[in-house]
Amino acid sequence: MKKQILLIGNASTLSDTNFGKTIDSYDCVVRFNKFDLSNIYKKDYGEKINIWIVNGYEYKNLPKSHKHNTNIEQIYISSTTKNVNDIKKYLKMKEANKYYFFDKTYNEDVKIKINYPKKFNISLGLFSIIHFIEQGYDVFITNMNHTPTHYFENVNPKLGQNHNWKFEKDYIKNMVNTNIISEIYP
Repeated sequence: MKKQILLIGNASTLSDTNFGKTIDSYDCVVRFNKFDLSNIYKKDYGEKINIWIVNGYEYKNLPKSHKHNTNIEQIYISSTTKNVNDIKKYLKMKEANKYYFFDKTYNEDVKIKINYPKKFNISLGLFSIIHFIEQGYDVFITNMNHTPTHYFENVNPKLGQNHNWKFEKDYIKNMVNTNIISEIYP
């Protein structure tokens, strides 16, 4: 039996759903970039995190609470930066954490594999879905509405304009409809 992994996006679609316990019941929970695990959001968005996936260009903007979260087992950093040690030092994660870096070549390979429109950048969400499928996980997703919104903050409307949200929504919908991944919701 494959290990189940749940990728939870940062959309606001789970507000007032009491879905947190369901999220936390998965073997492995993946969160992206900034997120908020404070008590105000716990009942809807859970508090578990095993894997954290972060953009290399955004790591310095992350909340300080993330840098010392001892529950994080693995950190995946999508980065074109050449100085990986600067990122590790900045994040101040304990040595037990495993770091993985997605380089630009891997990112481009995934885009080619799924025929992603060339002038756009693939989002961490879709990129991660593809990655964990390739790693042999049974992938579940929730709270991914394929738009640049966050449940915990107001977002600049221009955020995410470099992604092709329609392509991503259609591609993920096709993966759900063909049982390649599963989408859970309250």
